Amino acid sequence: TGLIFFNQTPVIFFYSSSAAILDDQSACGRGERLALALARENINSVMEGPARARVEVDIFELQRDSQYETTDTMCQILPKGVVSVIGPASSPASGSTVSHICGEKEIPHIKIGPEETPRLPYLRFASVTLYPSNEDLSLAIVAILRSFSYPTASLICAKAECKFLIYNTSLAYILTTMDFPLLRLDDVVDDQSNIVGFSMLNSSHPFYLEFIRSLNLSWREGCELSPYPGPALSSALMFDAVHVVVGAVRELNRSQEIGVKPLSCTSSLIWQHGTSLMNYLRMIEYDGLTGRVEFNSKGQRTNYTLRILEKFKWGHKEIGVWYSNNTLAMNSTSLDLNASETLANKTLIVTTILEDPYVKRKANYQDFQGNDQYEGFCVDMLREMADILKFSFRIKLVDDGLYGAPEPNGSWTGMVGELINRKADLAVAGFTITSEREKVIDFSKPFMNLGISILYRVHIGRKPGYFSFLDPFSPAVWLFMLLAYLAVSCVLFLAARLSPYEWYNPFPCWRDRRDLLENQYTLGNSLWFPIGGFMQQGSEIMPRALSTRCVSGVWWAFTLIIISSYTANLAAFLTVQRMEVPIESADDLADQTNIQYGTIHGGSTMTFFMVRMFLFV
Repeated sequence: TGLIFFNQTPVIFFYSSSAAILDDQSACGRGERLALALARENINSVMEGPARARVEVDIFELQRDSQYETTDTMCQILPKGVVSVIGPASSPASGSTVSHICGEKEIPHIKIGPEETPRLPYLRFASVTLYPSNEDLSLAIVAILRSFSYPTASLICAKAECKFLIYNTSLAYILTTMDFPLLRLDDVVDDQSNIVGFSMLNSSHPFYLEFIRSLNLSWREGCELSPYPGPALSSALMFDAVHVVVGAVRELNRSQEIGVKPLSCTSSLIWQHGTSLMNYLRMIEYDGLTGRVEFNSKGQRTNYTLRILEKFKWGHKEIGVWYSNNTLAMNSTSLDLNASETLANKTLIVTTILEDPYVKRKANYQDFQGNDQYEGFCVDMLREMADILKFSFRIKLVDDGLYGAPEPNGSWTGMVGELINRKADLAVAGFTITSEREKVIDFSKPFMNLGISILYRVHIGRKPGYFSFLDPFSPAVWLFMLLAYLAVSCVLFLAARLSPYEWYNPFPCWRDRRDLLENQYTLGNSLWFPIGGFMQQGSEIMPRALSTRCVSGVWWAFTLIIISSYTANLAAFLTVQRMEVPIESADDLADQTNIQYGTIHGGSTMTFFMVRMFLFV
């Protein structure tokens, strides 16, 4: 089996013999070739199997981004028999040509470069892409812009030609290149710069340090430029691509034997295992140098992360992470420099409300003045923020003691009203975020997500009475059971009296004395026998005649069904009684009068129910 790469991208074959590696002659462009060598060595060191199959690498280079040259190279490679094609990394036209040829021959194509612009139609035999899609990059940029809420304009640069524009330091810049750490921006980065970019490298990967060390050593040996800027994303993607293909081939080998077929550009033959291998590629799950590698049904990468970096004179730092499910986790929602300079040496009036444990007065607050009278979580947070951002503050309790609710005339009460009327610069409290409040004021990121809930004590059921054992059955059932008992007793008494087999002589020695015959089914015994059967205890009375035995059998079958039903109903009755919930909704709460309830005046809960009430009036 074989695997081929373009543009400093190799062909990997599973042979017992080794293949030659054709190095690129450019001094500083050895990252991808070295990544392939490292991937080959890493895979061969852990390859399992009785034959000890090994992975070897050959390199096919493209001198320029030319469809003609790419087609000619592909026509030279197809006769060798390949299982997959990886690359090129940075040649859009060549990448499109490779995708079309691989689609016609049903050979999986692994893309490690950006998508073509404009995007080509969806191919019949699609490829898989390790590089983030344009849609994902757009979503990440929008999420960052929304998170920053930065007042100045943002310029999105996709090419190095935009670099000269970054000298305008009054703006914030987001660079969409995945090699943001490699950009040499030392001549434009100063104390006023706000430059943000992306990176996919996974520094927690077990092979990451060895990967960096090997690339650094190769850089120093063959390149005059110093120092080593770091690994390019294409090198890491090349490393991951080799592992992804080998992993898919391993899985396919478990279900069927893979054989390669020499193909030709002039024939219509296809590789018979291509579709199966493509399906396994889309199902692969691998943790690589660029993070989690998974694909969706269209072959696009999913379930990965983008590290968000900010550039400084001394390097860069991570300020957040964007997840491919369009979730953004930022360490801060504004650039450090701008936030600190905006609030430095200013005094803010902070409105708040007394609520334990957020803000409360000290036990001996009369002995203190100003902010020292208060303590709590919000007070501690304010002091910590003031130390970091170099501002001072003055705590002011809200005049009306309310959080804030809209009035019919359009004004607001409470802390919301003081913010709108400029009586306070900041409100710090256990403040509920609602859609109405968000229309007039801004909130910080919530630290807790809550909803409107009803909390009440568990209802303690009534004490069982003396006749609670009768509850599983209705009174009618008990009445019919009593009638059945009396009927069976009467039938049993009559059957025993009429049957000669139920009469016996208690004195066996006097066989001829018919006046001594007795019958065990007296009226009392006839009433006692069904009770013993019903209680499943039996009795010392045993039926002798066929008629009495039939009556007894019918009664025993009846009692078996009744006892089983009673046991099941009793268990269900006790369980339902424990699970009974008196209040399941706000309507249940409003319809009852036993439990008293209420809301905080001017709070979010009161506003919520008022708005909902007006909607139905």
